[in-house]
Amino acid sequence: MAMVFGKLTASAGGRTIRFELWPEQPLTLGRSRTCSVRLRDAMASREHCQLRLVNGRVLVTDLQSTHGLRYRGERCDRFEIDVGDGFHVGETFVRLEGCEPVADAAGHGGAPSQTLTAKAPISRLERGARLGEFAVEQLIGSSDRCDVYQAVHASRGHTVALKVLRGGVGALADAERRAFLADASAGAVVRDPGLVAVQDRHDADDACFVVLEFVRGVTLAALVARQRLSWRDVVPVLADVLQTLQTLHGRGRVHGGIKPSNVFVLPDGRGMLADPRAVPRPRAAEDPTFFAPEQRNASPVDARADLYSLGCLAYVALAGRVPYAAVAAGVDAADAHPDPLRAQDPSLPAELDDLVCRLLLARDPTARPATAAAAYAALPLTALAAEPGATLRKAAIAETADRPNALVTDPVTDAATEASTDMVLVRPPGVATRGTVRRYRLFVFAIAVVIALLLVAKLVWPS
Repeated sequence: MAMVFGKLTASAGGRTIRFELWPEQPLTLGRSRTCSVRLRDAMASREHCQLRLVNGRVLVTDLQSTHGLRYRGERCDRFEIDVGDGFHVGETFVRLEGCEPVADAAGHGGAPSQTLTAKAPISRLERGARLGEFAVEQLIGSSDRCDVYQAVHASRGHTVALKVLRGGVGALADAERRAFLADASAGAVVRDPGLVAVQDRHDADDACFVVLEFVRGVTLAALVARQRLSWRDVVPVLADVLQTLQTLHGRGRVHGGIKPSNVFVLPDGRGMLADPRAVPRPRAAEDPTFFAPEQRNASPVDARADLYSLGCLAYVALAGRVPYAAVAAGVDAADAHPDPLRAQDPSLPAELDDLVCRLLLARDPTARPATAAAAYAALPLTALAAEPGATLRKAAIAETADRPNALVTDPVTDAATEASTDMVLVRPPGVATRGTVRRYRLFVFAIAVVIALLLVAKLVWPS
């Protein structure tokens, strides 16, 4: 039997990491920094389990963890999985996606010199490399099929993000290239201050890439990975996303891929949405958690699918876990119901709990709000404190200060974006944000009031 290596994924709360398992090189999974694959899962032990590749199958051994391993609904201490099979480590679902002959692994004639994990970015272009009119500065994110770079326009000097289809057009299937460019076109059709703008796309034999605006911020996935968020911080972000969805849906478009890794929180606490899709369906290797039932079972999809996805996103942000854990494991339990959010946070308004758990997360599309505007109207905006979003602003600023110009993308969604998580985006000159427009209107109103008062004073007290 030819020697093979395994390709695995670990998915939880919208975050998916990819890693490889090689013969004679067992991996440990857990929360400790010393583990081969580190899981950000509160239910995982510091050293939870060991994986070993044996004849094309993965042997899984529990390392006396607190909560154990769940395999096919039962707690098991030692078992084997085949390709397509998986198991749970706490809230994380680990799956063996496939096995490949060692000889076919690029750059390997045998086992690698070190274990490859999701933490190791795949560097394709060096600093100074040219892509069209752009000079690459640094790799800021990677996904299963794309790399994202910070780059500068050679003549104009403005900074952009380049999402590059890995391997070049000639090495990729035509269907994948067409899907990549179709998604870029879907993002370019609609312009909105709350939507990451697609500025251009390039399709040639040497490279296929999309030019995106570069706006400083951090993904909601990165914030949720650290802690459960306050409803006072989450509601303003939901409000911004729903406003952007009103624009998308008003143009007859469905985003089709809303998840924490595609929602960015800017340093001022505003939310921004990225990566609308041409086809609103999950990709083959994608975590299905944030997709509506009709998206997963190939039923007709409309704008209400986005509202379901937003409900999942809100639940993860507020509860720190997914509403339907079985979906991440590939099982769609139709009779399951999410636990009430107020059980974890009694200060959370009852109307927000009802909106998320009963309306947005309804499996029947007809039971969800009919429009994004209706969902927006149901948000408890009046219950917000005088300074909403302060916690998220501090977290976003701390994140971007710790890792300047960092963009972590979803390794499964290749959002321009998580390897699963932060995107630093800089808006080009001349493009106004909602905040800028509001401040401008207030300024004009204040000037008008002053002029009116001066006119009244002139009439009442003539010189």
